[in-house]
This record gives sequence, structure tokens and C-alpha cells, in this order.
Amino acid sequence: MTIKNDTPKRVFLLTLLLLFILPSTLLANGAFSSYETKNATYKQVNSFFKMPDYMYANPHTGITLPDGASPATIPTIFFTFEVTEPYAIMDIGLMFLDGGWKVEYLAKGATAVRSDEPWKVWSALSGNQSITIGTPAASLNTGKSGTVLNHQANQLLQMNAYITDLTKGPGLRYEVYNESGTLLVRSDVPITTTVANKVKNEGASWTREFAMASNLPTNQYIADGSYAWNAQFQKGWVIGTNGTWYPWNDTYAKPLAKKIEEFGTSIPSQYANKISVYSANNPISPYKDDYVNINYNSSNLHLLSPLSSIQVEQPVQSKAIK
Repeated sequence: MTIKNDTPKRVFLLTLLLLFILPSTLLANGAFSSYETKNATYKQVNSFFKMPDYMYANPHTGITLPDGASPATIPTIFFTFEVTEPYAIMDIGLMFLDGGWKVEYLAKGATAVRSDEPWKVWSALSGNQSITIGTPAASLNTGKSGTVLNHQANQLLQMNAYITDLTKGPGLRYEVYNESGTLLVRSDVPITTTVANKVKNEGASWTREFAMASNLPTNQYIADGSYAWNAQFQKGWVIGTNGTWYPWNDTYAKPLAKKIEEFGTSIPSQYANKISVYSANNPISPYKDDYVNINYNSSNLHLLSPLSSIQVEQPVQSKAIK
């Protein structure tokens, strides 16, 4: 697989974020950025992401939720694809919980995940052997791995998601590389031939997003002191079904959006200042960068500056990953 370094509708992340520890009737809340393609004609996505300069996620120790659901505020970095006929949405990416980044997938709509072979996750932290994730950590709807990546502020990563062939059928592969091109994480989720062929042959709409999600009611997490300052999606690509790599910019994507929701519904405007997003041209034309700041009433005053104050900063540029 060659990864180049030159040349979705808002989905259900916040409504299904923690189904691996939640009954399906419970939904997650939170603020998120969303940069979604205009058309459903892409089979693969690839993007650089810079970890926040500062980040704190309140674990809400001492709060107990039904069925063992985590009360923590959870930062997430996701790609999402969406197809129709059959209708299916699937998230794949990283979530920060219990002190480390974990791989998570979420599927909704038509049955997208196969059960005839296991979901496998490989991490440089665990050596050369795949971690086989089985029930109850994985299901047809969702799965969560153990820690695959330690948190490093400002770390530049490159993330890649595409359809590939596994042992018994197709899969959704998700990869994370460091700035030098070393593979850090690989996840292979078995998916159905129907959904795989739809994405690979006809294309899907894709979204890249950063979020701070919670299973607590809005009035509990919205002022819990959690924050993520200056998270950045940097240059990225959306890859057409013909194999052409297009820059992830406003020609091929809708304007960068910020949203904050409870149970999948937008919450009152008085919370709008909890998240700021800013879109800027990457120094290497023609790419667009997403700057994201989420602040749930942190007392760290240096985090309260408007995102416009970082417009003059130049995004970190990585070496080519081949």
C-alpha cells in the first residue's frame, strides 16, 4: 500500500460512541468538528493529524452510570464513511480513555460487519503479533481495543482508511503512521461484501472529525474542565474509485463545521462557545487544515484565547510516507 504525501454527513459518533459499554438506548453527547466530502464518490481517505497542544479529559471518578458505561469525557479522532442502498455508516478511529488511545469502530444501518472472522488490531506497543479482539469487546455494531498508542502532545500522525481483502472476505483497514512513516497501529474490521463493494466500486461520502464526547447529561460534562487545544487535521486526500488522489479542501468538501449535540440533536446556542473551529490553507497548496479547540470551562486561562490567534502558525510538515 503506497501512501502519498505530495502532489460525511455528521454521523452517529456522538450517538453511538460508547456502545461497547452502553445499552443501545443510551446515547453520547459532545462537541465536534466535521469536514465532510461533498460527494459520495470516494473509496479511501488519508489525512495528517496533529495531537492537541494541551488536552485534559475528566474521568469523572466516582460517578456510576448504568451497565458500566464510562462517565469520562472522551476525546476522539475519526474517519466516517456513509453509503446508501444499502444504507450504512461506519466510524473508524481513535478514542482516548483510561490513559491511552484505543481503536474503535462503530457501524449503523445495514449490517456492515462480518462475524465469520475476528477483528484484528496491531500496535507497535504490543510487538509483531495482532491482538485478536473478540466478544464482548467487538460485535456487529461496535468494538474497542486495548491501548494502542500513548498520548504525546503535538505528535504528528498520518491516518489512512480503505477497503482491503482479509482471510475470509473484505475488511475496512485503518492505519496510523508517525511522522517518519513508521506504522504504529493497524486495524482490520471484517465487513460484508455488499458494503465493501459499494464503497470500493461506487464510492462513499467521508468525514474527518475531532470530538470531545460524554455519556453524561450536557449540564454535567459541559463545565467539567475538559479541553483539547489546537488539535489539527492537516493536509489530506480523498481517493476516488478510479484511484485518483484529490486534495481534501473546499473544492471536494463542504465547509468545516462545528457542532455540539445531545442525543443526536443540536443543543441550545448558549453552548456554542465551547468549541471553535478555523479552516486555513495549508502552506503546501492546495490542502486545507482544520484547527479545533474544545473547552468545557477549563480554568487554564491560556486555553481561552480565540482560535483566530493561531491563524499565523504554520502547520508542522511531515516527511513523505512511502
